[in-house]
Amino acid sequence: MSQFLGLSAAHFHLVCALITAYEVILRYFFNAPTLWAFEAVMAVCAAGWVLSGPYVTMRNSHIAITAVYR
Repeated sequence: MSQFLGLSAAHFHLVCALITAYEVILRYFFNAPTLWAFEAVMAVCAAGWVLSGPYVTMRNSHIAITAVYR
């Protein structure tokens, strides 16, 4: 289950990128920013981060600061 959720969480970040691109296009090309885009991106990215945690732990592939870790 950890592997399935972790690999599926990558799609959440793709959704974040698409929402951000949509917001940039509306804001700078049409001068019509949205009110919901920032909150949606934060919620979707947070969900992706939380769902990918068990996968990273399972693979033991956390990003570590080697000076502190040693």
